[in-house]
Amino acid sequence: MKIFDKKFENRTKEILNLVDEYEVIKYDQLIKIFPKRIREIEVLIKKERIYKSPDGMYIRAKLIGREKMQKPDKELIAALNVLGDFISTGRVSYHTTADPPAKISFVTTKGSYYEIVYVAFGHEVMVNAMYKKKSMDEVKHIVIIEDVIQNKKLKIPGIARFALIMPDGNIEYAGKSAE
Repeated sequence: MKIFDKKFENRTKEILNLVDEYEVIKYDQLIKIFPKRIREIEVLIKKERIYKSPDGMYIRAKLIGREKMQKPDKELIAALNVLGDFISTGRVSYHTTADPPAKISFVTTKGSYYEIVYVAFGHEVMVNAMYKKKSMDEVKHIVIIEDVIQNKKLKIPGIARFALIMPDGNIEYAGKSAE
């Protein structure tokens, strides 16, 4: 029984660490990232270690209060969808929040370094300027866009793929495949 409890505790710690890292995550994103841990997620909710808001977002229990009323970061939510797609393929070995303008950075099992960048419509010039100043050797970018016409305006080095947000919230990918 103790071995099971310790394993269960370690599996829930990993979920809590992810929620701490990103602060807000949707249920379907948690399931995509942890497909074999639905039971652990439900236990964390029941024990109020994570909180399910009325709109379906999960927020760590320690953030309940004033922060709960803040509007979730739609750009981070979109980046988590992209990350979940890559994690579900088994190709991500590590991920974390990133320095702006990127939202998330991750390393693949083959050792490639990626940044997931969200570019809001009309912000292409600013993002281009930010990346012009950064040294980006060996960094690949997955760029989330809101409209297909944005891809022609972006001059970010190392774009591996574009991720287009569809009206229903789903994401369609364009460009060459990330490893």
